Amino acid sequence: MQEFRRSRLSAGIRSLLAVLLAAAILIVVNLISTRLYVHGTYDNGEVRQLSERTIQTLGNICGTMELYAVFERTHPFRQLANILVHELEEAAAGIPDLTIRAHSVDANRDIVETSTLLRKYPMEINSILIVQGDRFRVLDAFELGAVQSDESNRDSNRASHAFRGEQACLGAMLRINRPDRLPVYFLAGHGEFDPDSAHPITGASFLSNLIASDGYAVRTLLLNDNRDIPQDCAVLVIAGPQTLFSQQEIERISRYLSGGGRLLLLLENAYANGLLPLLAAWGIQLEPPPAELDSRLATGVRKTASTQYGNHPIAKMLRNTQCIFSSPCMVSPVSQEGASEQSDKPSVTPVVYAETRADASYPIAVASELGAGNLLENPANPRLFVCGDSDFVSNANLSGYMEGNRILFLSALEWLTGFQVSAAASEAESVTRPILPSPEKRSLLARRLCIFAPLGILAFGLLFWIPLMKRLS
Repeated sequence: MQEFRRSRLSAGIRSLLAVLLAAAILIVVNLISTRLYVHGTYDNGEVRQLSERTIQTLGNICGTMELYAVFERTHPFRQLANILVHELEEAAAGIPDLTIRAHSVDANRDIVETSTLLRKYPMEINSILIVQGDRFRVLDAFELGAVQSDESNRDSNRASHAFRGEQACLGAMLRINRPDRLPVYFLAGHGEFDPDSAHPITGASFLSNLIASDGYAVRTLLLNDNRDIPQDCAVLVIAGPQTLFSQQEIERISRYLSGGGRLLLLLENAYANGLLPLLAAWGIQLEPPPAELDSRLATGVRKTASTQYGNHPIAKMLRNTQCIFSSPCMVSPVSQEGASEQSDKPSVTPVVYAETRADASYPIAVASELGAGNLLENPANPRLFVCGDSDFVSNANLSGYMEGNRILFLSALEWLTGFQVSAAASEAESVTRPILPSPEKRSLLARRLCIFAPLGILAFGLLFWIPLMKRLS
């Protein structure tokens, strides 16, 4: 009888241990599954989040890069940014000439590391920092996110936010990985915006730093000393001239373009400071703004917002992004009615449109290009980008929240140089990642799954074990 009781006790203990073991196994499974959910979905050791185009594009990048995701715990992009930088690190492991080191920095806990980064780089918390040698790029929350219209709620003007960090990081990595720092010359001597000045109204030092961090070398050029435009000039920028150009200066600019040059021209004067004949030769005309806009300016409304863009590579990164202009003039293609077809005729495409209250729109920025089959002596195809406003490059404007203006200028610069990072990055990302729940909600969900679910199984097992022990006793 005593042996029988010992046998029953042993069976009960084994039953209890089996229930406890099942609960422990479930806890471990829940922990592992929660970790895999947070860090992405894996299959045979391959990262499933990055698109194939992104991985292919990474093959064009070489060197060693440091990626820092510096976020507060409560920021909705924190976990997605951490996932992304580590996915890029793992993807780079399969590329021979590329090394990526990912760092997840908790701005609330890693105080020393966060302070060191903020002192060394012009960045803010809740950003991704990409560093390669002496070059770096900072991607803030605006650049990492996007707003996509909700098709089912157009009338209510609802919008859903999405994380597009893959696209932004890839573009930044391509920019700082340029083998050479292409020289960008800012023309001076006509009251243009000064890239070396920090003055809020007449200075453009913020733009200069932005261009430099994008992999270009910023220089200043004077044409009044009987010198031509340097041969190494990748892009000539004429930003808001206030005085007339001499005929000799116009001829030098024309020769530069005829030799395959690239010109970025910002003008708010419809009379174009004597440059109208040059622009007409490239199929572009400038006109005063419509009467409706003039009446708005007379009432003190000095800003014009635009979200209408043309079908051009420059406008690819401007989707759902607002650009702000100050009293822009109209910039449109010259009418070609009755003109004979010529192989050297430039192709002019509107890039940005201004909107009026009469539901009308007119172009305020255009791109002109002479195709590879032109009759010029130099086979390189010249390119022009002309915008009917120049105030948006001032420090007072760009240092604010006019992200659309920064994207417009840099995209135009990329198109002019032929290094279209924005277009390549936009094609590389195949899907938009949804924003995951906040870290607190995910942590609470994980605790509930890992604790209450096993406890429920344990209680269910005890319901069977206790009556069984009573019957055996």
